[in-house]
Parts: sequence; C-alpha cells; structure tokens
Amino acid sequence: MRASQAPIVGLTDAVADDTLLGRRVRVLGWCAGAPGLLVGRRLGAWFLGTSDTIIEVRGLVPEECSAAEAQQALLLLFAQVVRASPDSGERLLLRLPE
Repeated sequence: MRASQAPIVGLTDAVADDTLLGRRVRVLGWCAGAPGLLVGRRLGAWFLGTSDTIIEVRGLVPEECSAAEAQQALLLLFAQVVRASPDSGERLLLRLPE
C-alpha cells in the first residue's frame, strides 16, 4: 500500500482501536520530542503527540523534530500500528517510507 492510499486516522485511534493493529495508516500529530537524536536522516525512537495523546514512533526522525521546531509543525506520518511488545496492550508506530 502506498502512503496516499492509507486511511488517515486520529492518534487516539492508533493508540486504542484494535482493528488498526498491523495496518498501515496516516496519522496526524506534532513531534513531541526526539530525545538524544539528530533529526533528518537518523533512525531512532521519537514521539508523536496531540494535546491529549502521545505515542512512540520508531524510524526516520523528521526535520520537524529539531529542538527549534518541535511541537510547532503538524506531521502527517505514514506508519504501521504495532504492539510495543508481543504481550503488551501498548502500541507504537513504525514509520514507513513514503
């Protein structure tokens, strides 16, 4: 599935909706931080958030996560919703190439 074909879902849905597990979606949110990571071409764990929800993202750290821009620019992220660990109820997003 291409990014343009993936449904747009809310961040709260990505965190709570069991029907989204394993699916590729586009999620809207702000970069809520990328502790210790350089932005741009670096891979790692960073956070996407809204006013009431935050989720860990693993993959390419966007330019919008720089200290000067974090929480200022909205991101539409193409990602797959997965469990944080096999037996966990928590979720995270695996960022996919667009």
